[in-house]
Amino acid sequence: MPSGRVSTSFRSNNDQLNKKKRSFLFLYTEDEHPDLKITLEQFEHLGKKRFQLLKFIEKYRAEGKPLDEDDCKSKAEKDNFDYQTGLAKKEEELDLADADNDKMSHFILRLACCGSDESSKWFVTHETILFERRYVRATGVNEHLKIPIHKKLKIKDDQVDKFRLLNQFSRVNGKTPIPLFHQDRFLGNEDEILPFHRVLFSEVCDLVGRRGVFLLNGFAWVPHDKFHSYIRGRFRSCLNKAMALMKRAHTIQRMRSDETASRLVPILESIPKLLDKSYTKSKLVQGNVTVASLGRLKKHMPLCMQLIIEEDCMKKRYVRHWGMLHLSLFLKGIGLPLVEATKFWRRSMKEEKNLKK
Repeated sequence: MPSGRVSTSFRSNNDQLNKKKRSFLFLYTEDEHPDLKITLEQFEHLGKKRFQLLKFIEKYRAEGKPLDEDDCKSKAEKDNFDYQTGLAKKEEELDLADADNDKMSHFILRLACCGSDESSKWFVTHETILFERRYVRATGVNEHLKIPIHKKLKIKDDQVDKFRLLNQFSRVNGKTPIPLFHQDRFLGNEDEILPFHRVLFSEVCDLVGRRGVFLLNGFAWVPHDKFHSYIRGRFRSCLNKAMALMKRAHTIQRMRSDETASRLVPILESIPKLLDKSYTKSKLVQGNVTVASLGRLKKHMPLCMQLIIEEDCMKKRYVRHWGMLHLSLFLKGIGLPLVEATKFWRRSMKEEKNLKK
């Protein structure tokens, strides 16, 4: 359990949790544990608010919507972006634009999600996205917020400015995707690209996969406007380690044996159940999925699953091994019971035998 104190006593001045909003950027390390006194009701409320924020991020990512102006993929999308529907506005609505609320809600949800691999992975994925968007937003007067982050992550990148590029590394000047720089000419996006950050290519695999960086001698030349991808990877690694340590330490089990902390366990266990319900809640299915309902649900399935059912199972009456394996796992995932799944495959095999006769 984090070392920050959590007490059920009510703080005399509630303005401690409702202080003036300010910009912040946290790694949520051990030295950043909150030291606040809150009620059990506030404890549960903050945990659920953090859950709602991460679900908002998950929804927008699944729908391909931008979370903020910098997340837009085109100029037209950027011009039409509405701040009222963005991530920053959602943080304000949930009162998580306050530094203390943000830290407390993070550690509460971290406790709630450390029990299983599935919830832990979900938590790390969307917390990483949240951190990255805040890191990208920290520009101008908030640029100083990145300095302590770089120190804690022990960033030791080799920065290459225009002077070094033209003199020391002239052989890479103009090599795709590095634009061609000139001493007496200024590119329109030069301020965004420079300086380049030379980091190990294994730290920015996503950029390497998209061919967004130049590779030389095992180092990736990351443009300054894409450096957040490197920071994101380091943050994710740190958070993964923290979650693994909490799981190995059997944090929730230890809390159960503590007389004071045991009162928090039911609250913590109720939050991941919201995650399970959010995935299983659907208006398409009333009750259990059956073989009879597969025809109606087929149009809502992924295209690959539709093709296996329509082309292989219904028309060809023959399914290859990997197709059968993936379809079986998919049907299990959407809630088709074993008995119904057996009926589905027997029906296909029976008709196939009849065709052979």
